Amino acid sequence: MVSTLDDGRYWLDEIGGESRDVLVAGGGYIGLEMVETVLARGHRCTLLTRGRFLHTLDPEMGQRVVDAMRRAGADVREGVEVTGLDLDGDRVRGAQTADGTSVPADRVVLALGLTPRSDLVAGQLPLGSRRGLLPDARGRVDADRGVWAAGDCCEVHHRLLDERSFLPWARTPTSSAGRSGTTWATPPAP
Repeated sequence: MVSTLDDGRYWLDEIGGESRDVLVAGGGYIGLEMVETVLARGHRCTLLTRGRFLHTLDPEMGQRVVDAMRRAGADVREGVEVTGLDLDGDRVRGAQTADGTSVPADRVVLALGLTPRSDLVAGQLPLGSRRGLLPDARGRVDADRGVWAAGDCCEVHHRLLDERSFLPWARTPTSSAGRSGTTWATPPAP
């Protein structure tokens, strides 16, 4: 978890390794944060969103953000619905889209929004009682296959109830996005 500037410096030093192709599925604020993290670490990034990116903003403002992401190197594709993961044995190799296209990636980040759209991975990944994804404390849903998740598509540990719960509010998605980004970008220990 990153709580202070020193924490941030530590994680920035830890994140690195070979360049990766990362696919971010989701066109909200968590998707934006993940794209920024991916690009800042020198990885290639494709963002897919089923509608207009940042649809809660005025279209002109959302377009300015999309333009800035593209200038920074992101491949932003609006109006592209992810329908499933593209697997090669036990490794993720990208995502399938509604038009039948396979978008390649060796890391997939699911930032799917306030109402978990987990139907696209049902049967491929474990889901909780509210149909949210079940990442561990570092955002790993299935690290062996290269799948992480962050944000309101996840069920997280509720400290008071000591059980998994669906908590769609700002602190949960923001903190889970930071943990997911630092976890997948950190090379495995020898």
